[in-house]
Amino acid sequence: MSDAKTEVKDIWSKSIWTEHFAHVTFAKGYLEHSHPCYEVVFYSKADAKEFIKDIAYDVKDGSLVMISEYEFHRVMSDNNDHKCGYVVHFRKTFIDKFLKFFNIEHLLNKIFDRTCKVINLNLRQIEQIEQLFAALLKAYERYALNPQDSILHTALVAALFNLLAAITRMMPADSLPPVMTRTEEIIRRIIVYIDEHYADVLKLEDLALRFCLNKYYLSHIFRTYTGFTLFEYILRKRIVEAQKLLKDTDLSIDVIYPQCGFTNKQYFYKVFKKIVNSSPTAFKKTGHTKRSRQAG
Repeated sequence: MSDAKTEVKDIWSKSIWTEHFAHVTFAKGYLEHSHPCYEVVFYSKADAKEFIKDIAYDVKDGSLVMISEYEFHRVMSDNNDHKCGYVVHFRKTFIDKFLKFFNIEHLLNKIFDRTCKVINLNLRQIEQIEQLFAALLKAYERYALNPQDSILHTALVAALFNLLAAITRMMPADSLPPVMTRTEEIIRRIIVYIDEHYADVLKLEDLALRFCLNKYYLSHIFRTYTGFTLFEYILRKRIVEAQKLLKDTDLSIDVIYPQCGFTNKQYFYKVFKKIVNSSPTAFKKTGHTKRSRQAG
């Protein structure tokens, strides 16, 4: 692995981060997270399911995955097959000036606001994506050695843009999600309900009654489909919404945690620390610092 990669301590706090992963084994439930940046993953080798937002996708050789800011995603694998490919995370602010200069601010929305988050590429597209990711990784490694160099910064932005532009050309005209079974559609409706009512009191019994399901059956199918227990998903949704408010507003933590469905501040701190690996206070401070720099 490159020196640039070993220097990364908190990839979510960086403006951009990318790597080539080879022969990585995903344990069941590996990579359950959300983050305040965009993510593109190309799998040259994979056989798994990836839950993104409210849909579970089959991920296989040649799958390209596009994940927006703060979207839940979790790779689920029942086998020990190795996964290989590339991944890049970047913040909107890293490429925003470039997009505005060329009047193409819509590019990110076109890619990341799609209903369907996975594209299965043909052989020609796979070859092109691998070349673009390799060029991006090379540009990133040079930039990471001297981030103050404006030429290296511009070269990295251009390499990222080349990748994103190629993705737009590869996207099918429609953005239809995978065909779902009746059970999968029920789970999706439950997720949508939770996403809209995360600040309310949400109990298993009440959700089971609302969706006319046995509570034990609901628990079973929800975990099978998403990789999360119902309680885990609700907590993570609440923490994601808290992250947004901490980063993007000047609201105090005392105002934020009740708005996100927590009734106890100490418990909110405990859950936030466990999921985000940072305290709400530290997380808010980094967000405030970045907003101040952007304003300046």
